[in-house]
Amino acid sequence: MVHLLLIDDDSGFCCLVERLLVPQGFTLETIPCPKRARTRLAERNFDLALVATHLNGLALLREFRRFSALPAILLAPAAAPDEMVNGLELGADDFLIKPVPPPLLLARIRAVLRRCPTAPRPLCHGDLAIDPCRADASYAGRPLGLTAMEFAILVELARVPGEPVSRDQLALRLHQRPASPFERSVDTHVARIRRKLGPAAPLIRSVRGVGYALLPSAPS
Repeated sequence: MVHLLLIDDDSGFCCLVERLLVPQGFTLETIPCPKRARTRLAERNFDLALVATHLNGLALLREFRRFSALPAILLAPAAAPDEMVNGLELGADDFLIKPVPPPLLLARIRAVLRRCPTAPRPLCHGDLAIDPCRADASYAGRPLGLTAMEFAILVELARVPGEPVSRDQLALRLHQRPASPFERSVDTHVARIRRKLGPAAPLIRSVRGVGYALLPSAPS
């Protein structure tokens, strides 16, 4: 999983980023306070930080660059050339002006992760390969062509191969809420993943009364 930290007090923008990234298989933690962000950066290993400059983001970047090479993208509502230069010289990996078009933000995040030595490596389970940075999956070299929702489910299952993952956990990844008693969206997405896996469909096993599990290899 790719763990991102967003340091911003713009609730609308934070919601937009969450809706953009969570279905793509990322996890996102949002913090509106630089002081709390300093604590979280020391407590947890993140893969990338998105830092709003209006929250004294340059000072925060300067501070955590003393102990961390964590990739960082600075976000500014408007930026003078000097501010952009200062941010990059302090060690920012990219600099974006808000509002950022969602496809551009996603592409920049993936680009930074790809060239970063701490970027998460593809998950491999037998012939099944999952690339979190590119948000794609293949089986025996054949692209599966998963949708964002299908990819998010597959990543959640791949995190704990062989262990059951409940429908509630999967619904939280899809909709940020538990599954309702009559909700079938998780089952529908899993059925589509299985169809795309073709002969390897048995890799995803139904666990009665719980949810689904991804087997380390397809049963013979």
